[in-house]
Amino acid sequence: MKKVVPILSLTLLICFFGGCQFISNVFKYKSKTRDFVNDVIQQKYDQAISLMDIGDAQNVNADTLKAKLANFRKVIIENFGEKIDYTYISAKKTFSTNSAENTPPGKTLVYIEISNTENYGDLKLLFDDNSLKIESLNIVNKEPIPGMFTFWLFGLLTCCILAFNIYMLVQVKRSSINKKWVKYLLIIVLNVPTIVFAPGNNMNFDLLSFQFLLGVSFNFGGYSDSIFAFGLPIGSLIVWYQLKKWVRAIRVQESSDIQSDSVNNNEETLPPENS
Repeated sequence: MKKVVPILSLTLLICFFGGCQFISNVFKYKSKTRDFVNDVIQQKYDQAISLMDIGDAQNVNADTLKAKLANFRKVIIENFGEKIDYTYISAKKTFSTNSAENTPPGKTLVYIEISNTENYGDLKLLFDDNSLKIESLNIVNKEPIPGMFTFWLFGLLTCCILAFNIYMLVQVKRSSINKKWVKYLLIIVLNVPTIVFAPGNNMNFDLLSFQFLLGVSFNFGGYSDSIFAFGLPIGSLIVWYQLKKWVRAIRVQESSDIQSDSVNNNEETLPPENS
């Protein structure tokens, strides 16, 4: 046992600093991508190449590489123009029993959204963690920018679900109902089925998906990765019914007690019968 504690502490320390390094790198990936794409658009190919991890430079033909960058520039210009906005979406390392799905050691897979006033698309980049340079880059998709009014309206509904669950937690806390922990658990866990809404009026209904964070979840990662989701507050509705039933029982009991006290008082005030 004495050996387990230091080993566990060391493991947690390594994970903590490893996670801090990963987060620190993530903040740099967006700026690196922006610099790279802007250099390509402005035909500054030498500067763009300096941001790439091209391995052994002796085996790389500079003219061939510049020709590929020129083709990439043509695709960018034709689809998104020269004025582009950048939005960080996600960065991840995948560890799987299937080796084909693993992220290469020392690499990070990054998704950056690029957009103009009409279209958006995702750039999929593979970064080297040590040099913070780009090893590969692909344009994943191109879509028209969706309307966001319905999306934010659905977000308002999500906030209402969250507020209702918080309200029920407060009501349980203020009450003297038995087994409060069961009620808390119902409110927090029993939010099912789940309705998910994404930009572009894309709605999904998942019958067996639970929402554990007070019934809601959300993500903001550009047009392609933003969602609002909520589970129907079945737990809160059950607790609400139980509280109403409990309140009615208390009122009936109080009414019965008042009537009993009234009868007793009347009996005490009656004059004694003459013998």
